[in-house]
Amino acid sequence: MAVYSFNTEFGKAQNNINLGDRTKIAIAAHIEVRTVLAANPALREAGLADVLVGSYARSLSIWPGKDVDVFGRLAEHTVDTITPSGAYELFAAALAPFDDQGRLTRQPRSLKVSFSPEHPVPERSIRAAGEAQGWSMAEIRDLVAKATSLDFEFSVDVVPGVGWEPHYGIPEVDIAADGTRSLSQAWKRTNPVALNDETVERNRKPTISGQGAFVPTVKALKQIKTHHLTDVKPSFLFYEFMLHEGFTDSHIEGETWADITASALSYVATRLGTALTNPVCDPILGEPYAPAPDLATLDASRMLWSDLVAKATFAVNTRDRCQAAITWRQILGTNRGDREVFPLPDGCRGSGVAQGAAATNLSSGGTEERSFGRR
Repeated sequence: MAVYSFNTEFGKAQNNINLGDRTKIAIAAHIEVRTVLAANPALREAGLADVLVGSYARSLSIWPGKDVDVFGRLAEHTVDTITPSGAYELFAAALAPFDDQGRLTRQPRSLKVSFSPEHPVPERSIRAAGEAQGWSMAEIRDLVAKATSLDFEFSVDVVPGVGWEPHYGIPEVDIAADGTRSLSQAWKRTNPVALNDETVERNRKPTISGQGAFVPTVKALKQIKTHHLTDVKPSFLFYEFMLHEGFTDSHIEGETWADITASALSYVATRLGTALTNPVCDPILGEPYAPAPDLATLDASRMLWSDLVAKATFAVNTRDRCQAAITWRQILGTNRGDREVFPLPDGCRGSGVAQGAAATNLSSGGTEERSFGRR
């Protein structure tokens, strides 16, 4: 067990990577797009039953937040009754109002509706989202009042889906020799709805201080990957599947947030070394993650994760409280404009050296020497 659990500091770190009210803005944007889809007669006839999926649906989004994924299920169709391009064009036609505004982008398998300060989420959608989510009137008024300052660039990505028992099919993507991606006429098996439900179940145990450990641990490692391997493939979904495997098989465990984070880092580093011959699989479909990372990518990633494991091992074993804290700070990295995610406990300088009990505990959660400013 870690010498210092830092449960309070890990809790604050979770708050620092959360989206806060941006999540509500994203939900309202989802409502805006759903309203346009539901107004389309052709989609209604096809049995539209859209649902929020992806990291927002699984409560795994971290700052700054990007795509909101909408799974556009067509209940009246299966992979045998409509082609991928046929389904795609149904949604393209329905989303034409956004195209007229210059906000619709055709992607290989999805249609992206952009939101930004120039194209904000309308007040009516914020109020509709509040009613649907059970927000209080005070919460709705507060969000409407500050919506302009919260507006940020993100998109709602609509992916067509049809039945493929017992799962679903979404358009496959063709990748040309030069890397160009285009809509395929084949279907790709998936089940994001079941993955939503599985994430909820997986987060029931183990628990730390009465809180499900899976979702916070995945978010912590998502932050770590985002900081240390920015925009490096494979996507974090590959690591999410890996972490699901580790939790399910009880390879990732711990009684404190420090222990379980260190355990998760260790599992990832070890698993990267076997992923080429023993592929990481989708926990719902039981099929290997695709496109599978190559050996060079796995080796490069494993070196980085192994270095983080060494740091985490030091952090859980050292009796120097401040050095342990500063090491966790290095591991978790920064976000929100280079702000440190992991706050230092009272009595620790930004350099990791202990200072007197009279140290000022700043609002960021750490302590600083006033003569030197932030470290």
